[in-house]
Amino acid sequence: PVKTNKDSIVALEIQHEKKIHLIEVSEDLSLFKHLHPVEQADGTYGIVDTFQQGGNYVFYADYKPANAEKQVTLQKITVSGKQVKPMIYETQKLKNTKDGYTVELQMKDTVIVSNKEIMFGALISNSGGILSPDSLENYLGEKAHMVIIGMSNRKYLHVHPMLMENELMLHTTFPEAGIYRAWLEFKRGGKVNVADFVIKVAPDNAAVQ
Repeated sequence: PVKTNKDSIVALEIQHEKKIHLIEVSEDLSLFKHLHPVEQADGTYGIVDTFQQGGNYVFYADYKPANAEKQVTLQKITVSGKQVKPMIYETQKLKNTKDGYTVELQMKDTVIVSNKEIMFGALISNSGGILSPDSLENYLGEKAHMVIIGMSNRKYLHVHPMLMENELMLHTTFPEAGIYRAWLEFKRGGKVNVADFVIKVAPDNAAVQ
């Protein structure tokens, strides 16, 4: 179980239907889980998880103490067991097909740069064509969630879409140049689907064509 430090327990506010959002990723960012620790009688939070493989993992705990700013804390652990060769992500991938769904991130700019607010759409389709956001079930109070983590800088972003002209639109600012992994979660037919992406971010002084 993963628990908070009992010596520093504070009351937490509910964010998107949960008090803690725990993002679990492998060190190479090939594996991703979005978990929700359960509050225990003593005020700590715990969760039981099964790891797919051995190696190093990183946990991002996303929470908001009562009457305070939102917090994100990072913790690393090592899991014993068989390890596999780390994945290396170098090529941008803005389209994902999995479990009957194709999700495409539609960027407005040819070059994505750091320290600039980026607006982009998320187009979800299946064999029947493009899906309206209305056909998606609410998941944790939103039509979709996106977690973004930097490959080298480990920066963490949690983005929620806006509905604009019946499209899912997301906006965020990448704090530094580099390669980022991104995961879009959406729910349909009672199942939470996850589409993963690779986003290349250029320095903020790069020419935007």
